[in-house]
Amino acid sequence: MIKDLNTIIRAEYLYCNEGSHDKVYNVVEGSIQTIDGNRYEVVGEWGPRNGVLKETVKYSGYDINLADEAYSDLIASKLKKGYQKVDSSVSANCTSLTSKSKAKSINKPEPKEKIKPNYDEFGVPDRRLDFDDI
Repeated sequence: MIKDLNTIIRAEYLYCNEGSHDKVYNVVEGSIQTIDGNRYEVVGEWGPRNGVLKETVKYSGYDINLADEAYSDLIASKLKKGYQKVDSSVSANCTSLTSKSKAKSINKPEPKEKIKPNYDEFGVPDRRLDFDDI
């Protein structure tokens, strides 16, 4: 699973919005350090855009060449099914990889900063409006 990976080697974000579909597929290749050496995993995450994503391990083993092959094959199969790669020229608002498979938007706007009250020397909030905070 993605949350178990110590190192992410590479990741690809795909989306499909053909017809009535609006879905994403994320592919991650990573490694987990074990007593026996590095174990490599290829993990796929998929589901509706901005929805809860399901996760599956497509490869788990100690051979990085097999992990690379599984990663490339998985991406190729998704591209054949109509998925497209997310790149800087696409404002796809796709979901990002998460440890709990809850979808989060890549293009999510930053939350507005709350104005914090000033406190006097006794720790009491100053109720006067400070125009520098606006």
